[in-house]
Amino acid sequence: MIHDIALLDTAQCNQSAVNLFLSVNAGDPSADIDFSSQTFEDKTKYSGYIQETETWNSTRVQVVEVSTLISSQPYTVTLETPLLFLSSFCTNLESSNASAVALRNYDEYYNLGAVKLSESHRQSWKQLWSEGGIEITGNLRLAQRVNASLYAILSNVRSDWPFGVSPGGIGTNAYNGHVFWDMETWVYPSLLLLQPSIARSLLEYRIQRVPRAIQKSSFYHLSGAWFPWESAFTGVECCPFNGGKNTEGLLEIHINGDISFACMQYLRCQVNPVPFLEEGGKNIIEQVANFWASRVRYNGTFYLIDNVQPPDESAGRVNNSVYTNSIAALSLTNAISVLEMLGEAPPAAWSNIANNLLIPFDTTLQGHPEYEGYNGEMINQADTILMQYPLGIKMSEAVAHNDLSYYQKKTRKNGYFTGDNAYSIAWLALNEYDSGVQQYRRSFSHIRGPFDVWWEKVRGGHSHFITGAGGFLQNFIFGFGGIRILTDTLMIDPVGLPDADGYLFRHVDYKGKTNH
Repeated sequence: MIHDIALLDTAQCNQSAVNLFLSVNAGDPSADIDFSSQTFEDKTKYSGYIQETETWNSTRVQVVEVSTLISSQPYTVTLETPLLFLSSFCTNLESSNASAVALRNYDEYYNLGAVKLSESHRQSWKQLWSEGGIEITGNLRLAQRVNASLYAILSNVRSDWPFGVSPGGIGTNAYNGHVFWDMETWVYPSLLLLQPSIARSLLEYRIQRVPRAIQKSSFYHLSGAWFPWESAFTGVECCPFNGGKNTEGLLEIHINGDISFACMQYLRCQVNPVPFLEEGGKNIIEQVANFWASRVRYNGTFYLIDNVQPPDESAGRVNNSVYTNSIAALSLTNAISVLEMLGEAPPAAWSNIANNLLIPFDTTLQGHPEYEGYNGEMINQADTILMQYPLGIKMSEAVAHNDLSYYQKKTRKNGYFTGDNAYSIAWLALNEYDSGVQQYRRSFSHIRGPFDVWWEKVRGGHSHFITGAGGFLQNFIFGFGGIRILTDTLMIDPVGLPDADGYLFRHVDYKGKTNH
């Protein structure tokens, strides 16, 4: 973390130096880390271990910070020499001698000076930015919002640090910093074609935690991998039960399909998908299929999935969520294709379950009820229409239109901006341009200045909502851009962007080729 104070004579007052008095506002002691400090001549080292681990035997992480010592004497700032204040961080996840590394890094970077550090920072961002992005022409304000959204995501993820991303990012403590389905469904797709190495690191986070997901499934006497609704460092379920009020950790099982679907999208973008499958992709896809096969119930006609919570969490505990059942069937079908591609025989039950899972359908309304017994209640966020996008479930245009028309009216105006972009993308896929644009424009009410930060809700909710930024960017890639990642093809069917002259996808990476 770098701060510098520079003197600029913009008013041409011919003042070459100023004196500054600085004070330290350390804040309250950390309740999470038992910090102790050691002061050197020019810096202070803070070191401590987290107070409470996720499980009784998980790693007690050490955190070390080395920061510039703030003097009680005045600082003199000149036109030629800015002041530099630096903090270096290291944990025992990176090095067994975190203190030595933090001290060494501090000295190395401080000796570079503010000018060189600033230039290095700019060059690093320039390189990252050149690897993939979205360019808007003819509308500077829109371009700023698009770039701010991508910046918000890239500021929170790294290709060499596979620890996932929370809906609130690292800049807030929203959602306790936990990883949800938001990562695979709303953040990850905006990176897959533009920043594939970072997208791969998000999948690696899940790959490394498959053993914990298998443990959770086994605990409930099920097979395969049951991923936590809220995941953090170890991969155990971190959803607070809160006396039975928070049931998502037990019921919102669609996350397993969301993770499997993300893996399938990644391997379809590879020239040779085998390395990814061997590195853990196959394990996720296969274990998720095993989970679904053990979670269904057969009633003599259909396979059913009871006691779930759909993406529209306001529904509570329901049976046969249309989205959950759809992504479960898709997970099984995808697993079959992966095993067959590798020359392995999938369990015969998978195909039978996938083909006979109940997908609720109202023959009178000619549309899909959100779940079995749904009776027109208002919903908090996009749910049923996720069958169209991102899942791409086949249905007639009439049914797709009916679902969109019905549920768009049922979605609360101050609900959560979690996937509402799916409405606009689905409308555009039906060539209903005006309806798509109308829904797309609604998203701007969630962006707030001066830095175009995303908010979870129009009124209230969490700020720095990375989920919203990712969903917003999908409007351009998969909505107006018309891109679809199919089994062995990248389909591109673009339409014009309203209020702008044009748009360009910078460095689309597909099967080893980079395109604009």
